[in-house]
Amino acid sequence: MEKLLDWALVGFLGMLGGLASLFYPGSTAMRFDWRTFVGKLVVAFFVGKVAGEFIDVSNQYRAGIIMLLGFFAYPVLGVLEVKVKSAVERFSPGGP
Repeated sequence: MEKLLDWALVGFLGMLGGLASLFYPGSTAMRFDWRTFVGKLVVAFFVGKVAGEFIDVSNQYRAGIIMLLGFFAYPVLGVLEVKVKSAVERFSPGGP
């Protein structure tokens, strides 16, 4: 159980950032929907978990960085998508 909690910790930090984004004034005007709520938390967990693996554990700002990445989960995924696609295209210039 302890290993599972250690594994999920950075994801939960990302979820906390994602939860905070739901209460940010720009997003409170929309109507609440459970599917959107759960979806945003899952995406924020994913971004927090993935990004957390690249941030050194000794970094004193690690938790804050992960929460910010969870807060900005969708823009972060957009940037990652563009960067990863361009990196893959360099290795496979012909494309599919």
